Amino acid sequence: MALVYYPRTGLAIASAFLVCNTVYLILEYTIPKLRNIFTNQRFKNWITIAHYLIIPSFIVLLGAILIPFLFLGKQGHAEACNRLTIDADIAGLGIRIAAWAQICILLLIALLGTFYVDVKMAKEVGAGLAVTHLSLAIALLIHIHQGGAKVSLADKILGSMILDAQNIALSIPLVTKETLAARWQVVVTVVCQTFGLILLGIIVNDFGNGNINITDCPCLSAAWWGEVGACRKSPASTLVRHEMKAFWIYYACRWLSLFQSSFHSLMNMEKFHTAEKDKSLHLKDLTFPRLYLESKSVQWRRLFRARSSVYDSYASTVSPAFLLYAMFAIVSMAAAENLLRDLGTLGGKEISFGQAVAIVIAAATIVRGLWLSYKMLQDRGVVNPPLQVI
Repeated sequence: MALVYYPRTGLAIASAFLVCNTVYLILEYTIPKLRNIFTNQRFKNWITIAHYLIIPSFIVLLGAILIPFLFLGKQGHAEACNRLTIDADIAGLGIRIAAWAQICILLLIALLGTFYVDVKMAKEVGAGLAVTHLSLAIALLIHIHQGGAKVSLADKILGSMILDAQNIALSIPLVTKETLAARWQVVVTVVCQTFGLILLGIIVNDFGNGNINITDCPCLSAAWWGEVGACRKSPASTLVRHEMKAFWIYYACRWLSLFQSSFHSLMNMEKFHTAEKDKSLHLKDLTFPRLYLESKSVQWRRLFRARSSVYDSYASTVSPAFLLYAMFAIVSMAAAENLLRDLGTLGGKEISFGQAVAIVIAAATIVRGLWLSYKMLQDRGVVNPPLQVI
């Protein structure tokens, strides 16, 4: 048996994102200092816009162009899979529905929060995602520990993809002021992300050892960051380990993203917590890029409205970095769906306990977020008359 990777396309794309993320982090540190050097207001405004909007938007646009190539040219399986059973607690339909719902809703909340100051739900949905992420991580640990060689490569690959998607999506609520004001949730989220990302590396590294079951699928390949595959070569069953450069470069990029979101959230959570309690305080000395334009021209004001630094008037989403996090999350979920489609399965026909828990947690937190948003709109007189139970 040989473990085969086709990393050329994935290697180039992952390297591009690693470079972009590194440059993004460096510019986040240097651009605020550059603003103090120049005196021309228009030039300083362009630096600010590049810092806040252009750089993350460019990375996402680059992703929209390059990422489809990760899934092109896939040759498929050399042999058909026989009686392949996907563990429902790892990649069942309920697990994936919950993950898709939470990721998409968090993305929508962050998008709306860029333009409005009172968008809610991020804290509740983010808390639910943290619970489901931790549940999946524990399920993977238990199955791998108890199953040993009985755990199929398909389960490990699918579990890694969904775990990665949930993990990076947890960074989205960390750029919303509502979550940043809840210090305990910031700390718990960062701890969950760190644990999940470490576990992801352990599981993927395990792809190349002998603890793999390919009985049900003699030849399996999956397009992700590089193409992952395992095939039994007759008559020997020797496992040949190949380099996984494409994935490990992406993995390094993921650590950069985690450092970025964790640093900003941990450094600013106390300021948002204090400002939420004391409405008269202004949010100052934040590490997040802030869209503050010094020009008083009508053109600038029309393009970017000046916002107060008071908590209630501050944008609900404090950084557009959520675009990068959502992009990586969607890619990993799409890779999982693509593999399941190639395998001709929905990922577990039976409703398992893990799937039920994931769906209930996702639904409960989303409904609670909607209810709190409705109550907020009702208190502000936006919803009138209030809902009445007949």
